[in-house]
Amino acid sequence: MGPFDAVGLAVVCLMFVKVVQVISNAIASRRQVPGVADSEILAEVDALKTRLAEVEERLDFAERLLARVDGADQLPGRAER
Repeated sequence: MGPFDAVGLAVVCLMFVKVVQVISNAIASRRQVPGVADSEILAEVDALKTRLAEVEERLDFAERLLARVDGADQLPGRAER
C-alpha cells in the first residue's frame, strides 16, 4: 500500500463520517422544531441524498486521480528500481 492509497483511504473515511454527521444533524434539528411536517423532513433528506451523490462522484474522481499519480512519478524511458 503506497502513501497515496493511505491518504485516499483516510479521505474516504473522513468524508463518509462527515456526510453521516450532516445527515444526522439535519434530521435531529428538524425533529426538534414543532410544526415541521414529515414531508419537509423527507424533502431535506432527498436534498441531502443528492448532495451525497455529488460528493461520491467527486470522491470517485479523486480516487482515479490518485491511482494515476502512482505511475506518474517515473520518468519516461527509465527503468523501475
